[in-house]
Amino acid sequence: MAPKSSKRILKNALKKLTDEEFKDFIEELLDRKDGVVKHLVLGKDRMDVANVMTTHYTEDNVVSVTIEIFKEMSLHQQVKELAEEAQNAGVGLSAPAPVVTAVVAPQQAAQAANPAASDGTHFVDKHRIELIKRVGNIGPILDRLLDKGVIKMEAYNEIEAQPSKEKKIKKLIFDYLNSTTGKDIFYNILKEEELFLIDELEKK
Repeated sequence: MAPKSSKRILKNALKKLTDEEFKDFIEELLDRKDGVVKHLVLGKDRMDVANVMTTHYTEDNVVSVTIEIFKEMSLHQQVKELAEEAQNAGVGLSAPAPVVTAVVAPQQAAQAANPAASDGTHFVDKHRIELIKRVGNIGPILDRLLDKGVIKMEAYNEIEAQPSKEKKIKKLIFDYLNSTTGKDIFYNILKEEELFLIDELEKK
């Protein structure tokens, strides 16, 4: 049997909550300073919330974040069960570090990612045609751009209203990624969501 992932363990833990406990869990999640965007979890089911949390906090940190929330809710038995299941599965129980980029100066983030070509052209500008054609699932990318404040809800809705994936990415790049900081954040998200594509393009 394949080992359980953090996302699967989280889904199992959320399924065990009563409806009232799940409602309180969402409130605690939204109260966190590193919390997710409200509209991504409010009114969603347990599976959707687990998916959003795993994307936001990463597989390495999402279990630790969930344990913190359970502790805030005084769900001691759930804390014990979740910690044991995670330990048995060998998944991350590290201290959460969900939004490091949010506390790093834009200049530092840009230097770390180094998204500019030798001629000074930004990676997003240099490869935008390839990105428009080849980026796969734009949904999680938009969610994270919204979460980090690169785009607003109005822009999010306008992009999602486009009839095809290619047109969504084109509208995002041409209409809303006008600053270097925004492009840097987009690039860093692509490094996580589309790693193989970005590695291929960087070698060109």
